[in-house]
Amino acid sequence: MSLQKSVKSVTDKDQDTTSICSSVTTQPDRHGFFGGAQYSPEPKRTVSPSTILKREQKWLRMLNNWEAFMNKNYKKVRERCRKGIPASVRPKAWLYLCGGQLLLEKHPNEYEELLQAPGDPKCMDDIRKDLHRQFPYHEIISDKYLSGYYNPGLEVLFKASLVILAGALGPAKVRKRANGLCETLEVLRHPPESVLLEDYL
Repeated sequence: MSLQKSVKSVTDKDQDTTSICSSVTTQPDRHGFFGGAQYSPEPKRTVSPSTILKREQKWLRMLNNWEAFMNKNYKKVRERCRKGIPASVRPKAWLYLCGGQLLLEKHPNEYEELLQAPGDPKCMDDIRKDLHRQFPYHEIISDKYLSGYYNPGLEVLFKASLVILAGALGPAKVRKRANGLCETLEVLRHPPESVLLEDYL
């Protein structure tokens, strides 16, 4: 079955997400999608291990001297971002790039407090309704163990995502919209604050 026919069949309301995903492909792409417009069949571009190691070392030096780089040499930060952030330092790099580290220092225990608080029912419901439109073919959402489009086990993920996103976008009175889906997803990739300690990286 061709990808175009499979994607066209998605619009048929008689089929469920799980059966569609199995007819498109059984292996997710490098981003976790089984099919649809987000699917990328091309393999991930490879970079030599020595280049990756050099980039990691440069990023670690830069992150350890973040204030100095941002005050005096921010063009170097921009240049390194354009070359690509190594996967091993990406969560910590995005924490610094979006200003999350400053927020963590300013409000050290707020993440845990907000995570324990009940999620806003309206926001949680909006996320539940939007899942099948945003990621109908993603392996987390389209898993065969999920019932329909929502799994209660994802509620913690939703709450943590809302907490991180709200913190990254700033207070509600002055909140800016995220630039786009990619930037928002990178903000949401941050692990819990305890994992960001040097011992875990």
